[in-house]
Amino acid sequence: MTRLDTLLEQLTKAQNECKEYQQRAVIKAVVDMLIQQEQRIEQLEGEIDGTLWSPQQW
Repeated sequence: MTRLDTLLEQLTKAQNECKEYQQRAVIKAVVDMLIQQEQRIEQLEGEIDGTLWSPQQW
């Protein structure tokens, strides 16, 4: 389990335990932001990898 998975699990648990709408909304926004950041990181890693292996970029 990665650190991100652990963090998302804890945030989801906290969100389910919250009774106030505002707190739940903030936690949901944080979870969405973390997921988007992870996707961007994966895309950039792929872009870097592709650039490094492209003979045209050497």
